[in-house]
Amino acid sequence: MEVIVPVFQFEIRFNHILDFSQISRSLLAPFVKLAQSLKVDKQNTLEEIYSLNFEDDNYIIIVSWDRIVFKGQGSLETYTKKNSPIDTLFFGILDKIMSLSHFGGIQRSLFFATCISKVKGGDFHFDTFSKNTLAFNPNDILENSNDIAIVIESKTKKNETSITFGPYLGPKDLLKRTIGPVNISALDDLEFEGIMFEYKNFKLLSEIKFVDFVKNCTEFNDKFKKIWNIQ
Repeated sequence: MEVIVPVFQFEIRFNHILDFSQISRSLLAPFVKLAQSLKVDKQNTLEEIYSLNFEDDNYIIIVSWDRIVFKGQGSLETYTKKNSPIDTLFFGILDKIMSLSHFGGIQRSLFFATCISKVKGGDFHFDTFSKNTLAFNPNDILENSNDIAIVIESKTKKNETSITFGPYLGPKDLLKRTIGPVNISALDDLEFEGIMFEYKNFKLLSEIKFVDFVKNCTEFNDKFKKIWNIQ
C-alpha cells in the first residue's frame, strides 16, 4: 500500500500577544534567515502575520499574534524524526514565543492531514466504493450520483476528531479541499483512482511538545489503515 500525503497542517493557538508586531522582527530573526522567502501580511497591525517559506522542501511556517502553523506535504516520517523541521524550527519558534515574560499560555492544537492511496488493480471509482462501504445504492436516493464521502465524528469536552473518506478520482479532488497542497507539482503521480482520507483532530490543552505531533501522525496513520482494510 503506497500512501501519498498531499497536505498536512499542525497548528498551535495561544492567548493573543498584543505587542506581536513590535517584537516579531527580533523574535523571528534567527529563523527568517533560514527561510528561502518571507511574506508579511497585515504589517504593523495587531494581527501581523509572518509566512516563512521553504520552497525547496515544500513547507511553510506561519506565525501571528495568536498562533503558529506548520503546513507541509509528503511522507510524515520526514517530520516525525528528531531534528526534523517540526522539531527544530517550528517548536524552536514556539519556545521563543513561550519564553516571553507576558506570554499568556497555550489554548489548543489542531492537526489536519489528507492522504490518498491507489487501490490494487487501479479500477476504483464511485460505484466500487459504494458497493464496498454502503448497504444501499446511492442512486436509489439521488439519481446520477457520481461522488460520495462518509464523515465520522467524535467529540468530548477537550477533544474533537473528524474523519472524512471516499473515492479519490484524481488531482481535481485535492484542489476542491479547503486546505490544499503547498506545491502540488512536487508530489508524485496523482493521476489514479483510489481512496481519499481526511483527518482532523482538535484538542484543548495548556502544554504541547514534539511528541504530541508524533502521536497525531500515528493516530492519523492508524485510522487510515482501518479505513483501508474495509475496502
